[in-house]
Amino acid sequence: MIPILHGQVREVFGFVNNHFAGHAPASVRMLQQRLGIPSVDPSAIGDQPSLF
Repeated sequence: MIPILHGQVREVFGFVNNHFAGHAPASVRMLQQRLGIPSVDPSAIGDQPSLF
């Protein structure tokens, strides 16, 4: 992090699309792993409602 901002930044937002790994959720899980942030196992989420 830029030393000037150290201690002043509380949240950082990022956007992930499908280009890197071909599947945005997998790309996000890889980023979380590399940053040392715990991620949710998709099988633990269960069924999600459909949009249609």
